Amino acid sequence: MKLREDIMSTATANRGQLGHLIADKLITRPVEVRAAIYGKMKTLKRAIRRKNRGGAPVEPAGSVGIPHPIPPQYTTPMPDGDNGSTDARLLVFASDTGLRLLGRAKTWLCDGTHSTAPKQFVQLFCICVPRGNGNVTAAYALLTGKQ
Repeated sequence: MKLREDIMSTATANRGQLGHLIADKLITRPVEVRAAIYGKMKTLKRAIRRKNRGGAPVEPAGSVGIPHPIPPQYTTPMPDGDNGSTDARLLVFASDTGLRLLGRAKTWLCDGTHSTAPKQFVQLFCICVPRGNGNVTAAYALLTGKQ
């Protein structure tokens, strides 16, 4: 039980992949302990996900299940955009500061990733601006397609 609690506390405090976090905790344990917990990995991962989710509402299965407009209890005040489309949904999130940075920048840098997008979306798109010796993310967009 102590091992399970140790794994749970580490996994909830870190944002790494569950499999890697569990493996890091198990590597120092005897083979018998690793073998005993190996068959319970799915149950352990499910328990960690439930604990991490806490009181958050259940995620809708697809983008159609996300209400338009998004209810105020799920948002923080920030200028954002939502095209409201059911087949090509686009949600844009930007703070006032981010919008000012975009307005002043001569160059925008954009990149999309598929692996970190929530399951209702296909892509998380980041819009950055050069600042100092690096780049600053000024806005995010969630897309249901790759367009």
